[in-house]
Parts: sequence; structure tokens; C-alpha cells
Amino acid sequence: MSDNVERRKHIRYLAENLTVEIGGKTHPVVNISTDGLQFKASGYFPGNPVSLIIRSIKNEAEFIKAECKVIEVRDDCVHVEFAKPTMPLMHFVIGQIGQAMGVKPYYFKTGESRPNPGGA
Repeated sequence: MSDNVERRKHIRYLAENLTVEIGGKTHPVVNISTDGLQFKASGYFPGNPVSLIIRSIKNEAEFIKAECKVIEVRDDCVHVEFAKPTMPLMHFVIGQIGQAMGVKPYYFKTGESRPNPGGA
């Protein structure tokens, strides 16, 4: 199998406006997907459980806790997957992905009228 084959199931999105906080230390997030994220740090090893807080740089009141598992460590980047994804976590992640793409995620719109898919 070629090393160039993308093995990830979920598309990664740049996350330059996010940080993770672990044990009082803040680390910049490189990218995020609905499966996990990558952040810059050292001292982590594959298989390690990690409790972290994902926080928006633009709005510090916008954050969510996440339980993760370290999947891979390369140089100064740690790749983690969400161990216990919850609806609030997915809502936060999809909202961040929407901001990165410049769109509002349709799935989580509330209080707005939605088009009738049946056309009636």
C-alpha cells in the first residue's frame, strides 16, 4: 500500500482560531474534523487518554470539554480522536468547521424556517 493513500475517514479543516487547554497549558490547534483534532505539543504518546478543553481564540466564552485518545505523534504535532463524542461536542466542532468554511451549518440552525424538501 502506498504511503500517499489518505487513511482518514473525515476531512480535516484548518483551525487557526482554536486552542486546546490541557492541565492548565494552552496549545494551538492545527486542524479539526468530526473525528478528532491535531494540536502542537510534545510529551504525548499513542494510546494516552487526554482530557482537554477546545477553546475559540475569537471568543473565550466559546469552549467545550472533550475526552480524547492520542492516535499519533509526529514531530511537534499530536493527533487525537474524540473518545466519547457527544452532541454538544459535535455541535461545537461542526460550528467551528462552518466558521473555517465561511458557512453556517444547516443541521444546527434553530428558530429559522427551513425549506420543505418535498417542495410543497
